[in-house]
Amino acid sequence: MSGSPRPARAPDAPRLADGFDDDPRCTTCGGHAVFDPRGGHLRCLSCGVAHDLAYHDRDAAGRALRAMDIGGDTDLGPAPDWPDAPDEGAVATGDIRACSGCGGQVVFVGHALSTECPWCGGPSTAREAETAYATAALVPFAIDRATAMARAADWLASRPLLPRGVAARAGTGRMVGLYAPFWVFETRETVRYVATASVAQQRGAATAREALLDTIEMTLEEFLVPASPHVPPEMRDALSAGFRPGQLRALRPGYLAGFAAERHHQSLRDGLAASTAERDLLIRAALRDRVVPPHLVNLSHRAELRAARYRRVLLPVWMLHYRHRDSRYRVMVSGIDGQTRGERPLAHGPILGASGLLTALAMAAGWALGRMV
Repeated sequence: MSGSPRPARAPDAPRLADGFDDDPRCTTCGGHAVFDPRGGHLRCLSCGVAHDLAYHDRDAAGRALRAMDIGGDTDLGPAPDWPDAPDEGAVATGDIRACSGCGGQVVFVGHALSTECPWCGGPSTAREAETAYATAALVPFAIDRATAMARAADWLASRPLLPRGVAARAGTGRMVGLYAPFWVFETRETVRYVATASVAQQRGAATAREALLDTIEMTLEEFLVPASPHVPPEMRDALSAGFRPGQLRALRPGYLAGFAAERHHQSLRDGLAASTAERDLLIRAALRDRVVPPHLVNLSHRAELRAARYRRVLLPVWMLHYRHRDSRYRVMVSGIDGQTRGERPLAHGPILGASGLLTALAMAAGWALGRMV
């Protein structure tokens, strides 16, 4: 793909509260409150009163995408030319922690159960408040901690060659709820493609080449791109499977209460650059599914970004951290629908046994063939 072009300044989108600058409290007794995924409301830990977080007008604004008009210049301009310079005065006043291991920085809003790093499980230390890009919306947690633990346990139990006792140790691991930063992009592309195939002639051994060359306009509808280097591919896959734009809600402090969140620090320029690989895959899949005949197997394309819309969002994920021997592992459960991905150790005994058996069989077969000759 070519480099991402320079956008003209977009009209101002509706201004939404950043969501990190308030400590959500119960309006009845003033006690600490946390978001309850089972009921979809803010629940007071003291008096038990539930508070509705629905805000339909702002939720609709949170789902809206900001538009960019792309000019003919394909060279990325300096940051001030882009429509989303860091918000003046958007300073987080939650409990900001920085991990001494992986370098991850997260905010704990309201009543947090743990301040260990949700990314790697290592120790984190307090740091000063920082500026970051405003986040428009999030998808609230719909899976609670108990359900996430059960999904993680089921996922581990279904893994072949799992060492004995790992599932039990993982059951005592640390489960952390985290809002991870993502982009929602919708782009319009000009795609030039060529597809060819070698077609055998009916007579003789000669072959002819059939080719299809064309230029088309293509729209890639709302797709996700991670906005943090800490988001592993497994997390992206788990969240992408269940994400629907209609699930987005305007970011309010109550949704974050009791969870960790990584703020958006990636510029739009960097976000578009990070989207290149995903856009390339989506374009190739669209060409294969809807444009290029199946018998034309050799496909190549070049795309140029013409227009884009975007939103900065936060998506919910449960992270189970557990240990096996001297290594750390993670199981990630989507807070949207429970899709589960993760890391696991392998039992080396069965693998070595199988390898030895195959080696013995190969030697026996060789010996038998030698005797036959």
